[in-house]
Amino acid sequence: MSLETKATILVVDDSPTLRKMMVSALNDLYECIQAQNGEEALEIVREQSPDVILMDVVMPGRNGVEVTSELYNNKETQNIPVVLVTSTKVTSDDLEKGLKSGAIDYIRRPFDDIELKARVASAVKLSQSFQNLEKQNKELAQLNKIKSEFVAVVSHDLRSPFTSILGLTEILTEIMPDPLTAEQRKMITTISNAAETQLNYINNILDIAMSNAGTMNLKCEKVDFATLVEHSCDLLRGRSEEKKISLNFIKESEVEPIYLDKAKVSQVINNLLTNSIKFSHENSQIELTLKQVHQIPEKIQSNIKSENLEKVLKARNCIQLTVKDYGIGFSEKDLSVIFERYYQKKKRYGTKGEIGSGLGLDICKAIVELHNGVIWVMNNDDEEGVNVGFFIPYPEE
Repeated sequence: MSLETKATILVVDDSPTLRKMMVSALNDLYECIQAQNGEEALEIVREQSPDVILMDVVMPGRNGVEVTSELYNNKETQNIPVVLVTSTKVTSDDLEKGLKSGAIDYIRRPFDDIELKARVASAVKLSQSFQNLEKQNKELAQLNKIKSEFVAVVSHDLRSPFTSILGLTEILTEIMPDPLTAEQRKMITTISNAAETQLNYINNILDIAMSNAGTMNLKCEKVDFATLVEHSCDLLRGRSEEKKISLNFIKESEVEPIYLDKAKVSQVINNLLTNSIKFSHENSQIELTLKQVHQIPEKIQSNIKSENLEKVLKARNCIQLTVKDYGIGFSEKDLSVIFERYYQKKKRYGTKGEIGSGLGLDICKAIVELHNGVIWVMNNDDEEGVNVGFFIPYPEE
């Protein structure tokens, strides 16, 4: 319905006389169509989608309340305003049921033309508001899709040079004819760390774009989880050694292979480990503990905010990875919002001045939850530092 076209009013009543009276009162202002019962009204709505419906409450077959409820519970028709038309015999309880079923208003017979026109005019304004909002939502969704596609393309193009830099620095250390001096090795490490940091930011932005567009999909394969953890430790060991931080990988139990997205879960481990290195003190250690578990300790459960928690609690087996550092930890206020995107309203620096983007933990949560898992973080009990970890359930066979 546009401002240039008349609104369409569907008049539903089993009495031809009453239908004629209402149509006669409204015909000069609106396009009126008629239905003599609930079933006919539903068929007309499916074909023509009127702007407002005047619905008689008492009709043979399906009454007006039942038809209104069906319209309201259908996503395609729930925003069509329904005004119930009742007689004085209809009780207040019946009217309450009608309004709870989805009607926006009611009018009692006998009524005069002025009252009927006023009620319908209000309903038409509401209908226009719903339609404008729906149009805006569609436009915003389209703009968001375009933006996400643009970010995805740009991020993809930006990844290539940084991937090349990382590969070339690795080759450079292998083909140099003489042993590298400490200064040369430091320069190559600096180049590699800078490229890796920027690549991580780009990957996070790309994942946010895919998450917003609803296109973050998993490519699952059978994976040895311990190998993923070892690879992340090897990848980030150079960065930890710059701060004289030792990385200790502890495998507390045998862990069966699990189906998951290898690249995305590696990204989660890298993000968690990068954060721990960033906020750890020099000459400290970080412990990565891996095990296969059958239940989640209650203390950890109380720190998990996720709709997936119930699924994980019901799972027979889960992988648990915990990253424990002895760094600066988080305030209780930060812990309550730590998984929100861009939660860092003030810049939070690492122990050597490193700064985070505020993206990493949000992306970690999205990826873990795509695997039906949960993620958590809490400060250490009796010492400085943080425990952060996640549980991913084994798929049911």
